[in-house]
Amino acid sequence: MDPIPVIAVFFGAILCFFGYPMIQSAIRVWGFIVGGLFAILFAIVVLKIPGGVNQLTPQMGIAFAVGGILGVIVAGPLSVVIIFMSGTALGWLIGSFGYTYVTRGQESTLLAVTLALVTGLLSIRFQEVVMIATTAFVGAVLFIYGANILMRLEMLWLAIIFFLALFFGAAAQYKSVHPESSLLRI
Repeated sequence: MDPIPVIAVFFGAILCFFGYPMIQSAIRVWGFIVGGLFAILFAIVVLKIPGGVNQLTPQMGIAFAVGGILGVIVAGPLSVVIIFMSGTALGWLIGSFGYTYVTRGQESTLLAVTLALVTGLLSIRFQEVVMIATTAFVGAVLFIYGANILMRLEMLWLAIIFFLALFFGAAAQYKSVHPESSLLRI
């Protein structure tokens, strides 16, 4: 059995349900993760290294490590940069993968870049909301990625599980940050 899907399910669930509270206490760890993911995206899109979502390569590992180290360096004094990068990651994921699934294979780099910049700028203004949405979204994507490889579910079931994980993950994160709130009675 391949360990990558099991790791993706585990870390996806943790990120989906506990992402923002963990980020508040471990901004350097989040800087490492976000910096590494951005380096992989940059290496795949701009440098055209081999690999992709379903195939991890040593070049992707090196790019992740270099980007992660840069993310750790930037995370402490410039946490706003990490927040901006997290927001842009959310916009990029929605713009590239979401659009591809909706249009059944067509890609729009312009839409992905535009959404990345918009959500990045919004994340600075609405830090808490965007960070909760980003961590819940990325966690749900990781969870679904691993679950799909492990169980080979139909697309409808994957979509239902994704939206349930996204909704309940965001709700759990909001409730853990604002326990006194009567908005969510969980």
